[in-house]
Amino acid sequence: MASLIFKAVLFAFVALLFHRILKVVIVMGFHRHMFNHYPGPCRIVPGIDVGSEDITTLSNGLAIITSGISMNEEEIWSIQGRIFTFDFKQPDMNVKEVDIISESLNKTLLNPVGISVWEDPATDKVTVFLVNRALPPMTSSIEVFHFVQKSNSLHHTKTIISENIYSPNNIVAMSADTFYVTNDFRFGRLAALEVYLNLPTGTVAYYDGNEAAVVATGFVMSNGIHRSLNGKYVYVSGLMDTQIHILKRMEDNFLQPLKKIAMYTSVDNINVDDKGNLWVGCHYLPYTLTLGDPNRSTGTTQVLRVHLDQYLNPSVREVLADDGGVLRGSSVASVYGEKMLVGTVTSQMLYCELQAY
Repeated sequence: MASLIFKAVLFAFVALLFHRILKVVIVMGFHRHMFNHYPGPCRIVPGIDVGSEDITTLSNGLAIITSGISMNEEEIWSIQGRIFTFDFKQPDMNVKEVDIISESLNKTLLNPVGISVWEDPATDKVTVFLVNRALPPMTSSIEVFHFVQKSNSLHHTKTIISENIYSPNNIVAMSADTFYVTNDFRFGRLAALEVYLNLPTGTVAYYDGNEAAVVATGFVMSNGIHRSLNGKYVYVSGLMDTQIHILKRMEDNFLQPLKKIAMYTSVDNINVDDKGNLWVGCHYLPYTLTLGDPNRSTGTTQVLRVHLDQYLNPSVREVLADDGGVLRGSSVASVYGEKMLVGTVTSQMLYCELQAY
């Protein structure tokens, strides 16, 4: 009897392991093929070539871009984390580096990933929330700034550290003092195990101005996050579960799952345009993305637009696809009018005119 039980348990374990491995193989896209297409004229934006991981665009058309994320301890000294701006109204001006002003922030160790802004309609004050993804054994943080467009400068006002913000990836501001933030992994140096076993250990935390609490769980590498225009819903991408999760914001700021949109691609960051459409940067062939590669220039590019009707039913359209010949490793797309920026994890940034898609 003991032998029979052992065999049954072993069979169940092997079957589960095989299922997990097969799921990862499918997610990584080994079976897929890309057909390149573009929505109009596109060009690489000069002046930014070590990443444009996240992009958020102000209502006046000024995009704020994170750049220079370090993947290991060696890179933190050779690749400086920076913030850039790009004016959609003057695209030929390309990017300008933002002056970061702080007496307490160690700018040398800045490792910027996700970014979000809150524009106060009464005062026109722009508050910027930045995910500072620290390399172990240092502690990750959320850095808060006041953005002054006239001088193209960020004035550091606050550092937020919490035990519930332990592996931050992206962030969305809900006010000048509050935000939601994704935690992509749970086990730190064992994160690769979470990926290969496709474990739903990703979470979302909410910061209420004083403290942070985990308010949603069950994502396989929770990555991008944004909110609907009316603030009722929060969208979260699971990079390794190939879905966009729609969650309802409750009165206590916890998030109630409503719907999952199967995207059939690895969704990175999410932006929402002035019509409520979701624009997502994706890794269609994730197996080609090698973040630790010395040349920091691998991967494919895919941009999808998701339109939701009044019942939250999605209509998904592929806006851009590139097998790496033009841009590699797309992580985000941000639009203003009929123009679009596409950012990458560790490579360049693309500017496109949206003429047909």
